[in-house]
Amino acid sequence: MARVHTVATFALIALVPLVPLGFWIYARAASVDRGPEVRHAKLLLSQTAPPLAGARNLGFDAYEERSWAGENLVPISSYTVETAYRLPHAMRPSEVVVHYKRELTDWRIEEASAAGVAFRRGDDRIALDIAEYRDSPTSMREYGVMVSH
Repeated sequence: MARVHTVATFALIALVPLVPLGFWIYARAASVDRGPEVRHAKLLLSQTAPPLAGARNLGFDAYEERSWAGENLVPISSYTVETAYRLPHAMRPSEVVVHYKRELTDWRIEEASAAGVAFRRGDDRIALDIAEYRDSPTSMREYGVMVSH
């Protein structure tokens, strides 16, 4: 009987390295697909929340949001797509906010501050980043938009 316990103990110890592999496989299987998430965000940015007239897109970045704290062993629950726009001329931050309030009339304002405004409709969230892009308290040439789902 002691030999059976010894064999069982060694077998269980040998399986310990497989635990992280199991978590990694689970995280991959339970994560949302990046492609559809990013396409959805870009569709919202182009059709639902288009930039101000003449604004030029400066590129996109997509950031994964994990379901809870942890690195690669935790499923990705969503992606946040961030972009910035270059305005054709300097504008007041309030003009940018007014434009998006006009475009997103059927969205609810989730939060508003000097840093920006966040709009929500269902699971979708569009947030304007004003503070990081200001040239002065009353003028800006660029602004940022983040979309999460």
